[in-house]
Amino acid sequence: MGLPLDLRTGFGRLDEQHLAMLQVTENILDGAKDGDWESSLFNCLSALKEYTSLHFDIEQELMGEYHYPHRREHEAQHSAFRTELEEIEKEVRRFGASADLAEHTRRVLIDVLMRHIRDHDLKMAAYLKERMS
Repeated sequence: MGLPLDLRTGFGRLDEQHLAMLQVTENILDGAKDGDWESSLFNCLSALKEYTSLHFDIEQELMGEYHYPHRREHEAQHSAFRTELEEIEKEVRRFGASADLAEHTRRVLIDVLMRHIRDHDLKMAAYLKERMS
């Protein structure tokens, strides 16, 4: 499965990372086939932290290099996503994990990722393409 056309930035590396993040999140429920929801959630959150760290660094470097005018707003969204991951992790540590929490987490994270790509990354990509040509 590839990244849906309406989510493609045209920057291969960024698009590959977006797809990987969405796939990890979408597959959160697959990791708990034996009922170990906690491990599944922590594995997903760990993978997302790793992907987002690299991904956000690349985006922020590009925004700085090309003087992206909406950089602060975009970076604030990155911070908000990192905070969201931390909050989910705290919730799992406090209350444990369940199928319902895993499904809720999957839906929330997919929604947040897709909204971020549509509302921020596509806008940034259009600006960057204009400056690079």
